[in-house]
Amino acid sequence: MQVCILGDTHFGMRGDSLEFHEHYRKFYETVFFPFLEKHNIKVIYQLGDLFDRRKFVNYNTLHLVRDYFFNKAKQLGIEVHTLIGNHDIYYKNTLDVNSPILLLSEYGNLTAYQKPQTIEIDGIPVDIIPWICDENEEEIMKFIR
Repeated sequence: MQVCILGDTHFGMRGDSLEFHEHYRKFYETVFFPFLEKHNIKVIYQLGDLFDRRKFVNYNTLHLVRDYFFNKAKQLGIEVHTLIGNHDIYYKNTLDVNSPILLLSEYGNLTAYQKPQTIEIDGIPVDIIPWICDENEEEIMKFIR
């Protein structure tokens, strides 16, 4: 099975710049999703920092990324797995309040990882580790050991 590993997307970067959104849209529409379709890739692992700002998400940014990324992935039947990153959390010491779960939970094709766990990708065990903070550090270090 082929999967896509996508690094920090930081949707809303550069102060929610519309110019950056247009570059993102162009990339996702003309390069990224056509490549996934051509190679029949149906799973994306996004490695955290889905959104850029920890304290808020701009409404227009949310609207735009739903359009050019999340709706497109859903339309194509692509699963999106995302780790909770430090830019996705409101508080620095807990992952409980986070943008992926609060803003994107209606997407049935989205899985957000708040806890460390082992998943299998084509029979290969892979450890998923979200952002390490005060609240989960002991749990994650125990998991790693």
